[in-house]
Amino acid sequence: MTLFADDGLFGQAGADEAYGGVIDSQGRILAVGHAGGFLAAARFTAAGAPDTTFSGDGFGLYSSGAQTGNTYDIVEQSTGRIILGGYRTGAGSWDWLLQAVTKNGAVDTDFGSNGQKAVSLSTGLEFAFDLEVDAADRLILVGYLQGDAGHKDIGVARFLPDGQVDETFGPGGVQTFDLGFGDDIGHGLALAADGRLLVAGHGKNASGNQDFALLRIWP
Repeated sequence: MTLFADDGLFGQAGADEAYGGVIDSQGRILAVGHAGGFLAAARFTAAGAPDTTFSGDGFGLYSSGAQTGNTYDIVEQSTGRIILGGYRTGAGSWDWLLQAVTKNGAVDTDFGSNGQKAVSLSTGLEFAFDLEVDAADRLILVGYLQGDAGHKDIGVARFLPDGQVDETFGPGGVQTFDLGFGDDIGHGLALAADGRLLVAGHGKNASGNQDFALLRIWP
């Protein structure tokens, strides 16, 4: 095992947690999570050293615009724009959230509204766990939302490259899936070579036990 950043640890003062990462187009390492109540992204060189061309010290902190928020995955668009995907909550409201930053780590105000796109998909709990970018630079989030039957449904939302909702994907840019027996949650997302979306998660079966769930969706 090789430890990057001296001892393999890197962060700010306080509770810092990383949940996702990706290798960018230049071979650098991007990590995403939260730090001290902020959305957080870090960039490292291929050798694991903090990349000081990103936000000055390699570590960018961004306000969710709500009481609390978290980001679970990160992608790079073909333009070099970096997108963090997750959620935010405050005053009883839950939103799926995209946060855009430039290749230098600054908030990208050309994306969404002042660099963010937040969407409320239901009147209850909503969490987004995985994010992908397709060949057209559209952004796809997967997670769960509160369904009409009072339990959690798998949700998949697609956004245009500039953060606007992609209405061609479904009403409000969202597709929801109720597998019929209780809480259903989407955790992972992959893009097939033909453009179809593969969603992995879990759902309740007729006996009330959890099973693997795998969905394939046309783009």
